[in-house]
Amino acid sequence: MKSLLTLALILASTSAFATRARINALGNAAHLVDVSTVYGNPSDMMTLTGDSLTIESGKTFTTAGAPDAINTTTLNGGAEGLLIRSMGDAKFALSLGHADANIFALRSDAKSRNGAVATVRQQNPLEVSYGMKTGDMSVAGTLVYSKFENKKAGSEQKESSMGLKFGATGANWTGALLVGLTDTWEAGTGATLNDYKGKTSITATGGYDVMSDLYVYGGLSTGGYKSTVATVSVTDYDIMTVNVGALSKIKKDATEFFYGIGLAYSSEKEKATAGFENTIKQTHMPLIIGLEAEANSWLTLRGSVTQNLLLVDSSKDETAPSTTNSETSPGLNTTTLAAGAGLKFNKVSVDGSILTGATQTINSGNLLAQVGLTYAF
Repeated sequence: MKSLLTLALILASTSAFATRARINALGNAAHLVDVSTVYGNPSDMMTLTGDSLTIESGKTFTTAGAPDAINTTTLNGGAEGLLIRSMGDAKFALSLGHADANIFALRSDAKSRNGAVATVRQQNPLEVSYGMKTGDMSVAGTLVYSKFENKKAGSEQKESSMGLKFGATGANWTGALLVGLTDTWEAGTGATLNDYKGKTSITATGGYDVMSDLYVYGGLSTGGYKSTVATVSVTDYDIMTVNVGALSKIKKDATEFFYGIGLAYSSEKEKATAGFENTIKQTHMPLIIGLEAEANSWLTLRGSVTQNLLLVDSSKDETAPSTTNSETSPGLNTTTLAAGAGLKFNKVSVDGSILTGATQTINSGNLLAQVGLTYAF
């Protein structure tokens, strides 16, 4: 009993301000709004009461690695911080260290298709946001920026990125537009140059509260990249995803139970060396159930189960592709459990993860793998 109490005292928050540990514990459900969702829609900061400083713990990754499509634990693993301050009816936000999801996914894909394209993550990414209220609506915008360059002979490498985000929130609706303007990486010089160039990416999302207990949402995303090895083109990649869904929310006292169903379609097209071309199209049905309950005035427990049900999986080889068709494999079981807890003392709250991933075990990779501290002022 003593160890359980100790664990409870380590974990995080009942506050409206919460970290990515809460978002992940609740399966990244579409209806959630807190400080972490500001990265997807900057106008979310205008719906939060007061100001806050959120500090996230995590390993600082150098290489892009391979993203986890279900939990995105590698993406969310880095240390980061977010400050939100009011200026009259407006708000300002400054973020350090947050990895952009689209840039991370595309750089990781390029690396997985050709190991010589050893992309790095965004180095020291910076996001600056500004929002204001206009009548019954809130609007906000964000500038995303990162830049790194190593000029040491024999170790030449550089990366850079820039993007814009726009968001708007009304009484019962929300919408966002994310535009990736530049996304580049290169290593080596002259005939040994390997590089990656992201194409202009666009992500549009929106949601609407049909009723107090029913939320519908949708989104469209397009992007891609070109990569070369020793100045020779190896991959020309394009992807488009479309998703729609509905989520029911049941609130009673200090407890919220929710469940949802969606439909997600993706189309990937790869053109590789010597004209090889491969097209993959998939349709999935994402399912989610989740619960967040206030155990008492200072402790909140939360958890979710998600599943990605494959409906249609097709691949068309225009010619023999340079990569294998492993991308068309639906994989094994996708049912995933995530859980977390939160503790609040006055204006300070801490969020922590208890269980993440399909293994459903408590170990060093799951217990407190994500911890964040928020001070509301």
